[in-house]
Amino acid sequence: MTIDLSYESTARFYDAAYAAMPSLGPDAQFYEKLAAEIGGPVLEVGCGTGRVLLPIATRGIECAGVDASPAMLDEFHRKPGAGMVALSCARMQSFDPDTACRGRMVVAY
Repeated sequence: MTIDLSYESTARFYDAAYAAMPSLGPDAQFYEKLAAEIGGPVLEVGCGTGRVLLPIATRGIECAGVDASPAMLDEFHRKPGAGMVALSCARMQSFDPDTACRGRMVVAY
């Protein structure tokens, strides 16, 4: 698997960048509200540090995430509540959407 090295070297700054520029992050609230309305479960493709998925999981909604960056997932794992989310380190193309997404709200961007 080829890894985009830009995420490997910048993962530790990812959340701080979104915190410093709120205009980058209104999507998280949108997806959290949508997941609450639907009730889950939720699969986020490209879940990164959990910026979007973790608030959904803390609502008690079943969540799973996939990301190709080990460094981004390491940041996710450091956060409280990360154990509530089933995480996979894989490229988006490497999982079968028919089985991985059955019955799930899929967030991919």
